[in-house]
Amino acid sequence: MAKATASGELARSAIAAARAGRFELLTGYERSDGSETSNQGSNQSTGAQRTAPNPQSVRGESWIAKAVLPTAAWGTLSLAWDRYERGVNTDVLSLNPQSSRTVSLLGDDQAERNRISVSHEVLALPGVDSLKSLIYHQNSTTRQNTEEVRANTTAARLSAPGTISCQRNAEFRFAQRELGLTVIGESKPSARSAHQLVFGAEWAKARSEEQRDGRQTNLNTGTVSNVVGTDVFPTRDFPITESMRLGAFVQDSVALPDIPLTLIAGLRADRFRLTPLPDGIYPSAGRSVASPADSAWSPKLGLLYRLAQEITLTAQATAGFRAPPYSDVNIGLTNLPLGYTVIANANLRPETSRGAELGMRGRHTSLECDLTAFYTGYHDLIVSRAALPCPGDPRCVPGATGTFQSQNVTRARIFGIEARTRYAFAPGWHAQAGLSANQGDDLAKNVPLNSIDPPKLVAGVSYDAPDRSWGSALHLTHAAAKSRIDQAAGTLFTPPSYTIADLVGHLGCGTGCEVNAGVFNLFDRKYWLWPDVRAILNPGTSVDRYTQPGRSYSARVRITF
Repeated sequence: MAKATASGELARSAIAAARAGRFELLTGYERSDGSETSNQGSNQSTGAQRTAPNPQSVRGESWIAKAVLPTAAWGTLSLAWDRYERGVNTDVLSLNPQSSRTVSLLGDDQAERNRISVSHEVLALPGVDSLKSLIYHQNSTTRQNTEEVRANTTAARLSAPGTISCQRNAEFRFAQRELGLTVIGESKPSARSAHQLVFGAEWAKARSEEQRDGRQTNLNTGTVSNVVGTDVFPTRDFPITESMRLGAFVQDSVALPDIPLTLIAGLRADRFRLTPLPDGIYPSAGRSVASPADSAWSPKLGLLYRLAQEITLTAQATAGFRAPPYSDVNIGLTNLPLGYTVIANANLRPETSRGAELGMRGRHTSLECDLTAFYTGYHDLIVSRAALPCPGDPRCVPGATGTFQSQNVTRARIFGIEARTRYAFAPGWHAQAGLSANQGDDLAKNVPLNSIDPPKLVAGVSYDAPDRSWGSALHLTHAAAKSRIDQAAGTLFTPPSYTIADLVGHLGCGTGCEVNAGVFNLFDRKYWLWPDVRAILNPGTSVDRYTQPGRSYSARVRITF
């Protein structure tokens, strides 16, 4: 059982496992109930100036079951099933920033996922030490319903001044069905060969379907219509789409004789295809529908050099390939009640990359450290749902504060360093630190990439009793101010630097019982995370709405039988 004050969440879970001979069974269930996640906004008014979080009730449930049957003749067979549900009801007191006529806005969001998989592992095949296969099937559904009431408006234009009241009910549904197969084989070094070979293949096919429905009720006359603004419901924002991806890879690692050097060579082949299936609900008039398909070869070459018993140097050169997501190519999602729209990009191209990486790993009795420096150059880097410079761009949708479109960056680069260290300076005591500092640039436009987070340092000290009956840790997180921002699409908020402290601990409370507790943002600092605000144009005084929680607490009790 766990309780967190930042979201008011109370979680309860139970896991049971049993064994009968070789047969093993595990089952689990978790239920959580909570409210809105707190922030440090103080304006609790109703309207666009509100910065306090909107009231929410949140519910989540998950189930899991797994059966494992090892056999002497056929290897190990596993069957797994899991299900997840989540529901969020929101009273949007910040209302609709697109219309001063909005007097109430309610949201009801539901999501569920079902997945079943069968895996098989067999050992000691001719020429192969192990072969693992997995086949899975997954269904997922997301529903988002909103109910908005506008007063003193007109039936034809819900943002215009008038004499009537209207209620708009919008229903959004997204469903995806996926079937996939993965096979991975491994051949380990032996007395006859220094090669360690890993090979595999994966295939997946998915069907994605989205639909919006809605109606408008004239509260003065009771008239109901399926025409809301420029939308005639039901409609689709992108056609039903079938996507297929296929990949295969092989990698060989060989330790050279008489030299503390290991060479790693690999090659991967990828192919993808998107097949849109427009139907009578999809408004194809005036819209182009793309059916992209492409393939690529991606080589990899690396080496490990043992400089000393405790120090290993690493280097690698890689190539990458990323297919454009189906939701970026043909999507045309408009949600004027919430003030945004996403338009399709039928000309979106696959992303390719070439990169190099240098590193060092050090291991000693009391010290561990890792240091990596990397550089990656991109051609046609995919930036999903980038903000357009509105209203000047002709692609901008009238009536929306922001219009977003996934785009290719012709040439881009991302480079940086990552470091981690851990030092045992006394019995039970450890000090640790991690640093991440990256930079990204759109080389075609000579502007920064807004998707890059500012540098971050995490450091801390911890203590564990010799018998592990209790322990505690203090973590400090410092993030630099975001200084390199492309403001071409509009004014973006520049979050300042911040430093926060978290204090956590664990205590045994008897045989099979443990309590974990923590105080987060110990000194109640006010701060923002860059990913939360990098797509928010012209936030103005409402920027506090995107702050992280202040001081909060959590506790968890775990009992093992």
